[in-house]
Amino acid sequence: TEAVKKRNTIRSRVRARVEHIFATMENSMGRIYSKSRNLERTAIKLGMVNITYNLLRLTQLKVALVTAT
Repeated sequence: TEAVKKRNTIRSRVRARVEHIFATMENSMGRIYSKSRNLERTAIKLGMVNITYNLLRLTQLKVALVTAT
């Protein structure tokens, strides 16, 4: 039905954006796996990866903004 197609389109956009982020983390930042023994250390390690990704993305956006103006 048309409602299902519309819902799938929205989900597809979200899925594509999230998959792009994880692909960048895996390919450019040396994988996402963790050899830590407990959940707390693993959470900290993944948090650091997320912060690093956000900082890299911020720099990309700032460069794009400067070159656009």
